[in-house]
Order: sequence, then structure tokens, then C-alpha cells
Amino acid sequence: MIIEIGFLTLLFYRTSSDEIENLRSDANNQSKERAFSLFDFSDRALIGDSL
Repeated sequence: MIIEIGFLTLLFYRTSSDEIENLRSDANNQSKERAFSLFDFSDRALIGDSL
């Protein structure tokens, strides 16, 4: 019984770790896009104030 639970846990961990890695890369891409858009917005605000 304990061996079966350990095997199922290992199987679940292997599949979920791939999914977690995909989610992590998606989150990194989204945070990079968000950082670029925030930088772009602040840049425009500074240019608008200087004019």
C-alpha cells in the first residue's frame, strides 16, 4: 500500500512538475511584457511632462 502511494505520488509529481514549469515560463513571459509596458508608459509620461 505504501509503495503504491509512493509510486502514484512520484507519477503525479513528474507530470505536475512539467505543468508547473510551463506555467512558470508563461508567468515569466507575462511579467516581462508587463514590465516593458510599464516602462513604455512611464517614458511617455516623462516626455509629455517635458513638453
